[in-house]
Amino acid sequence: MRMKRFLVSALLALAAIGAAVPAAGAADLPELRICTGSNKGNYFYAGSEIARQAKGSLAVQVVETAGSIDNLRQLDDGKCDAALVQSDAYGVYKDRNPSSALALVRIGSLYREFAHLLCNKASGIDSVKDLRSSKVKLLTGDAGSGSEVTWATWVKMDKDYTKAATDRVGGTQAVLRIRDGAEAQCALFINGLNSPLMRQVNDQAGDRVKLVAVKDGDFASVKDPGGNTVYTKEDIPGGAYKNLQSGFFSSAVPTLAVDALVVLRSDWAERNKRGLDELSDAVLRASPSIRQKVGG
Repeated sequence: MRMKRFLVSALLALAAIGAAVPAAGAADLPELRICTGSNKGNYFYAGSEIARQAKGSLAVQVVETAGSIDNLRQLDDGKCDAALVQSDAYGVYKDRNPSSALALVRIGSLYREFAHLLCNKASGIDSVKDLRSSKVKLLTGDAGSGSEVTWATWVKMDKDYTKAATDRVGGTQAVLRIRDGAEAQCALFINGLNSPLMRQVNDQAGDRVKLVAVKDGDFASVKDPGGNTVYTKEDIPGGAYKNLQSGFFSSAVPTLAVDALVVLRSDWAERNKRGLDELSDAVLRASPSIRQKVGG
């Protein structure tokens, strides 16, 4: 009986010691701060899903930001280790910050976002090339937003686009302005297909607003600082937005797609070889649910 009590006491003591000691390696997980975007947007959701998939292998902190350019700035300042960015953002950031020595590792693409060029139906604008006119005013989105970054890239490739007047207005405010058509005729949005905002435009402004073709050979030749192609030619399928696409069958509209990328500071990758593998695995596991949500 004494022996039995001794064994029970010993087992309880060992259990108590085990409860007091953290799991082996739990305190040594590589820390990763990932910059995303607005907490209501796709980038924040994607970062949160990556963090969920990395649980137990990385200590991930999801950081809310103002978007791609802000993310690159915070990477440059060492405030983040990884980020989600549009594939055309790095080139714009380097152009605007020529002294930057920021070096990145490209982890991979999460999904594609499409250029939605929306114009007032009475404007007479039928192609992106019609924006090369002083008679046009384009709303490019908030400073540093995905659409503002894309417009900056297009202007760099073809200086004729500088003829258009622009204003950094985005969201529903931009939709209302082009629906009215008096102060601005067009607005550029970079979104996944059938994003909540695009569905709202289709439902509530499709009587006066249309999707316009984005076809310019200069854009297709854009490369990022690493030499990777930035844009791919895509069609917004017929019927994707019944009210915004012309014709009885809502004809397909040619446009360009840009990747939403996960990038990582090169120095973090050098210090954390295993962490790089764990992040890559988490991104791969997170991709299906992210694509299901954003439609890219």
